[in-house]
Amino acid sequence: ALVKGMILAAVAIMCVQALIHLIQSIKGKPAPDAPEGGAD
Repeated sequence: ALVKGMILAAVAIMCVQALIHLIQSIKGKPAPDAPEGGAD
């Protein structure tokens, strides 16, 4: 039962992490290596 609980917790954490990455992608947050405010 303990192992199943740990697996459930790990899956839940990974789902939260994926959701955070998805929200950042939708907001259009630039990558750290992307130049900000280039020659427009």
